[in-house]
Amino acid sequence: MTPMRSFLVRVLITCIVLMPFPARAGLLPTGSVIAPETIGDRERIQSFVKRADVQQQLQSFGIDPKQAKARVDALTDEEIQRIAGRLATLPAGAEIAPYVWGLMIGVVIALIIVYWK
Repeated sequence: MTPMRSFLVRVLITCIVLMPFPARAGLLPTGSVIAPETIGDRERIQSFVKRADVQQQLQSFGIDPKQAKARVDALTDEEIQRIAGRLATLPAGAEIAPYVWGLMIGVVIALIIVYWK
């Protein structure tokens, strides 16, 4: 071997021997494997299923709330994100449609005209 090649081999062997290679084996926490937004979405859907009005509606459809919770737990990350996206776009229950406002204003105007004597 040439002196340069011999020197490089010795340097590489020294580096490999002295450089620690940390290797660990163990269980990973769920949060490190699943994206944090998925965990939040899953919790939001589970809290939605736990609501009393939702459980009553599920029972009226013939679905046991415990089965619904088990189904939510069994959903994949993709399904959780899809459902959470739908929940985010649903209107809140207190919203009144524009035509209802128009109808209410029309009724008020009609009552004013009728009783304005």
